[in-house]
Amino acid sequence: MDIRTFLVIISLTNFLIFSFFVYYSLSSRSRNRIFEIYATGRLLLGFAWLLLSQQGNISHELSVGLGNVLLILGVTIEMYVISSYQHLPQQKSKKLFIFLGFFASLVFIFAVQQSDNIRIAFASFINAVILLVGSLRVLSQKKEGKIHYLLGGIYLFLAITLYGRGVVASFFRFDMNLLSQGFVQSLTFISFLLVTYIGSILLMLLLKEQDDKTLHHKAEELNNTNKELEATIASKDRFLSIIAHDLRGPIGNIAQMAELLNDAALKLTKQEKDDLQKSLFRNSSKTFELLENLLSWGRAQSGSFQVKIEPIHLQALVNQVVFQLQGQANDKSITIHTGIESHVRVMADFEMIQVVVRNLLSNAIKFTHDEGKIYISSASDGDRVRITVKDTGKGIPFDIQQHLFDAEFSHSTLGTNKEKGTGFGLKICKEFVEKNQGRMEIESIPDMGSTFSFTLPPVMESVN
Repeated sequence: MDIRTFLVIISLTNFLIFSFFVYYSLSSRSRNRIFEIYATGRLLLGFAWLLLSQQGNISHELSVGLGNVLLILGVTIEMYVISSYQHLPQQKSKKLFIFLGFFASLVFIFAVQQSDNIRIAFASFINAVILLVGSLRVLSQKKEGKIHYLLGGIYLFLAITLYGRGVVASFFRFDMNLLSQGFVQSLTFISFLLVTYIGSILLMLLLKEQDDKTLHHKAEELNNTNKELEATIASKDRFLSIIAHDLRGPIGNIAQMAELLNDAALKLTKQEKDDLQKSLFRNSSKTFELLENLLSWGRAQSGSFQVKIEPIHLQALVNQVVFQLQGQANDKSITIHTGIESHVRVMADFEMIQVVVRNLLSNAIKFTHDEGKIYISSASDGDRVRITVKDTGKGIPFDIQQHLFDAEFSHSTLGTNKEKGTGFGLKICKEFVEKNQGRMEIESIPDMGSTFSFTLPPVMESVN
């Protein structure tokens, strides 16, 4: 087979690949810009090889001049696509290859009237440089698969082949022209044909690999979204359950006790009235606490909610919460010891951490026996501040400790004085602490007491 026929075969191969990529792009649900750019390069290469094959049959300017310029531009587009297919359009690569293609075309136009050997050397070196830049960019990519190494390798081989052809044309003293027979010419054009086929196939495999990864990531995102949706639905159901049962009951009791106090027909003794008033106060306090938790949780679930991180004086916050709950502690003769030093400051959302401390202290009071003790302290824990609420109460069974913070876990335990609880407050504590870049922990021994602690980032003091 003569060289002219071989060049026509290369031309037809490029037209065939052009048609395939255009059809694939147009038939897909969304037009793929990578396919269209690559197809444009193949179209230019198809015309380039067709013009080059007609050397001697058409004018020198068309066959050699325009043919080589189209070849340079086609190779440039091909290298742009394979070296930056992951992030098209990539501005740096785009500018680099536009410069290479434009500059290389100008250089060849200058050399088009030179002798065959010089022109072949120029064309070989120019295309070798463009192929070398593209192949090295592909080989330098860090990817899990190995396909891009094979793709970069075949283009590097073609670059070396063209470089060798340029060396032969420049330094060996025998006449060469585009259609001349010989080992170097045959090796060059066979390499072009093989790279045309193999390069297109490998690019398709790379794009498929990229699509598979994209689908995998989307599947993971969808799975995570489904899990979040399930958690939201579970939280909503829990929310409605609390409203329907745990909130409805206390409010009903409050209404009944208030009705008894206001009923003039009932002849209540002073002691009975005092007992009713105390019971009314306890029920209203617990209902208020539960309502506060529900409202705090509801705000946190809002899409517009934002955690307001600011410096907090921990001692002032804890003292404020202790003051609010001191009445409940006094009812059970419980002593609250606070060991927060005045200089301790943390970076957190004040209202959220106030809810956390209030829930932990309220739980400690609820599950501590009469005349028991509760200790609130802080200490440095690496690059965090650890806040601890420790009680001498009834403790928590080990099997319950493992699931205490789980959103789906529902467990209600009566306090030492038969106080009712929902377990909802601890879940809010964990969620709020994590939203403030902290971590919640529990240590508990049945019949000996519990220690709840959480960490928060400290205020980083500037050093003058």
